[in-house]
Amino acid sequence: MHVHAKEGGSREQGGNLNYTYARFTSNQAAELGTNGNATCAAFNTYPDTPTWSGALYADIRVSVNNNCNLALRADVYDQASNWFSSTGQSLNPNTQIAGYTQAYFRSPASCQREGRS
Repeated sequence: MHVHAKEGGSREQGGNLNYTYARFTSNQAAELGTNGNATCAAFNTYPDTPTWSGALYADIRVSVNNNCNLALRADVYDQASNWFSSTGQSLNPNTQIAGYTQAYFRSPASCQREGRS
């Protein structure tokens, strides 16, 4: 789901929210060294796919004077934990990556000299 709103020419905000229900349809694989005859491992964790992730952003622009503008941009990203192995609960324990949040801020300024752009 994505949401975006723009208020006049000075404010803009939005974000997205993602939900993924990733599962294997056939979740058995032969373990190495068994020739596929005896031992099978279950694919029980879906790799590189967090169940939840999302981002928010806000952008504010302010006119300082007739020639200069100042802006503030904020971005925040968050995701739930995920696995980097498809056999994280059977053959490869301890392969879960913790969820995390990142925030990024910037404040660009732009000025024009008279007669120039």
